[in-house]
Amino acid sequence: METSFTHARTPNVAREPAEGATAFGLFVLLNAVLFVRPAEIFISLEGLPLYELLILTCLMATMPRLWQGLSLQRLRAQPITGCVIGLLFAVAMSHLSHFDLYGARLCTMQFLKIVAYFFLLVTVIDSAPRFRLFCLFLVAFIGIATLLALLQYHGFVHIASLEAIQENDYDAANDSLNSFYRLCSTGIFNDPNDLSLILVVGIALATYFVTDRQERLRRGLWAAGILAFGYALLLTRSRGGLIAMVVSILAFFCTRYGLRKTIVLSTLVLPALTAFAGGRQANIDLEQGTGQARIQLWSDGLVLMKTSPLFGIGMDRYVEEVGLVAHNSYIHAYTELGLIGGTMFVGAFYLSLRAIYLLGKVARCPMRSDTFQRCGDHQMLRLRPYLLAAVCGYVVGMLTLSRVYVVPTYLVLGLSASYIQTADAQGRQQLPRFSARLFIRLALVGMIFLTAAYIFIRVTVRRS
Repeated sequence: METSFTHARTPNVAREPAEGATAFGLFVLLNAVLFVRPAEIFISLEGLPLYELLILTCLMATMPRLWQGLSLQRLRAQPITGCVIGLLFAVAMSHLSHFDLYGARLCTMQFLKIVAYFFLLVTVIDSAPRFRLFCLFLVAFIGIATLLALLQYHGFVHIASLEAIQENDYDAANDSLNSFYRLCSTGIFNDPNDLSLILVVGIALATYFVTDRQERLRRGLWAAGILAFGYALLLTRSRGGLIAMVVSILAFFCTRYGLRKTIVLSTLVLPALTAFAGGRQANIDLEQGTGQARIQLWSDGLVLMKTSPLFGIGMDRYVEEVGLVAHNSYIHAYTELGLIGGTMFVGAFYLSLRAIYLLGKVARCPMRSDTFQRCGDHQMLRLRPYLLAAVCGYVVGMLTLSRVYVVPTYLVLGLSASYIQTADAQGRQQLPRFSARLFIRLALVGMIFLTAAYIFIRVTVRRS
């Protein structure tokens, strides 16, 4: 019988004020460098390993607590963290199973940096005030990256790394080729699709602050940020970003207002959003163009998966075999990392969504809501629908993008894990321990996804 667990006690911030504040400050600075990429803006900083130096400093500042978090008991009690560790094992085995020692060493070290970021997030963001403050900084950093991109797009600044991507789109009705530009930002958001996903997260979190009574004096600033994020999202012309935004809105409505009101609100909001986007972004065609091309890539991935089902073909080998990435993070993970890695990747997001959703049930339970309010933080409870909207949007956005090994993916996972262990520090909701039985359950979830993907591909793929 599966048992529930009580989350490990979060560190007492008052007991270690200097250490905790220093670690938090360093981690905020790390994210500033991650989002803004000063070395891409100021030529004098080019070549300096700012991110690497900061993450090493953060690791040293938090090493005692990080080491405690790696204990077997802690990992079993935090299944999302266990899945991330399982992914690191899967990355190594994806190459070792093919006797590729060089590939195993290279890819494991590459992915280890991402795992380090995830562990820093769940270790440093260990209280409700810090979680809320980090979300505030996160929206600010997304805002800076967006502002730089918009200034570049409209010709107010000229930074080589921010140049918009020019693409061509064939208009069959007029038999013409149309050129257009797609908004990009710095570093890890130098791709319009990546930028669109983080904008969805930014919109969800900024909406939380604009509705916060404590932010009355800055509501105008938050509202301006939401408008800027929305405008930038349209300029990315990302179909996946638009779909992610739609799902994020639906998730928020459903969590905040219930299913019936969501149906009414969606009939008013979603058609207007689609019509406002218009053009390429709202034209989702599965019969031809990029839509059909991605479905064919998914099909190729499922075929490749059969050649090495348990440990996969190896991290970063999808491009070598097919010529392009899968443009679906879940199929990409199953193909490159096998059933073990794919299960860990899908399972981590399944557990995140499930746990955040269950926290709402705990809060609504008459027998337990008073305890939740006393032990938890009211602001954390109010944040729940906004965070769930952000995670849902990102999860759906990854259906059209391969983002298995990038920091923003583990930023979203880390936010989920940190929120769960902070808002539910007393273990009031029933969550499974990381165990063989849980892995079987996650494998079943993964099999449901693979079956649905296989049926969808068989119905929609068009091979000439």
